[in-house]
Amino acid sequence: MPPNMPYGPTFRPPLSPVTLAVLYLLTSANEVYALILNNIYLSLTVLFTYLTGRFISQRVGFLASFLLMMDIILISEANSTHSDSLFLVLVSSAHYFLFRFTIAPEKIGNLVFSAILISLAILTRNIGLYFIPAMLVVLVWRCWSWQGLSKLVVTTTLFCLIIGGTIGGWKWRNHEITGSSAFASG
Repeated sequence: MPPNMPYGPTFRPPLSPVTLAVLYLLTSANEVYALILNNIYLSLTVLFTYLTGRFISQRVGFLASFLLMMDIILISEANSTHSDSLFLVLVSSAHYFLFRFTIAPEKIGNLVFSAILISLAILTRNIGLYFIPAMLVVLVWRCWSWQGLSKLVVTTTLFCLIIGGTIGGWKWRNHEITGSSAFASG
């Protein structure tokens, strides 16, 4: 362990603690602002869930967002400083932009933004790694018919390179500091 690290390095994904640290720096460590921010995240999660569900049908969008709003666990997490609310808004918005890309494939920015958002979600909670295969299945399934194999390979490769760069960068950081390239601990 380097001598300038008195508490030891951490393998935890950094985005949520960094977000809170910046917020606390700006607000003199007032927890009320963190709770307000978490409630904004939850509200945005409900909105992105509704918008994503509308790609299936208006009814699905309404039902999915309504069920999310009624989830007591999510409401309690939004009123704590845990990373769940930030994670959920990043995951729900990543799915929204992925679906937007599958509907309007000429707008590659939606695919790039989706990959960046899911990468940020992974840097918030390592369980976000499990969304990658599902998102790839959606991408291939929805794009297979209109892209052709060569464009599909390029699209999928771009999506994977953005996410892989994030994961690889964090694993490299962990290896440089601790000697272990594990993505996260615990």
